[in-house]
Formats: sequence, structure tokens, C-alpha cells
Amino acid sequence: MSGLSAIFYELGNILSTLIWGILVVPSLYQPLFKKDAEFT
Repeated sequence: MSGLSAIFYELGNILSTLIWGILVVPSLYQPLFKKDAEFT
């Protein structure tokens, strides 16, 4: 069971990292898109 719990722990870390990436990356890129919109 210890092996399974370790696998689930790793999967949880990967999922949380992906969720943070999905939430944070758009907020970081929004200013870039706004600058591009101003130039066009």
C-alpha cells in the first residue's frame, strides 16, 4: 500500500502543478496580449 500511496501523492502533486499553471499562466500573459492589441 505504501507504493500506491506514493504514486497517488505524486499524481496529486502533478495535478496541482498543472492546475496552478492553468490558473497562473493566463494572468501572466494577459498584459502581453493587451500590449499586442494596442499595437494593432
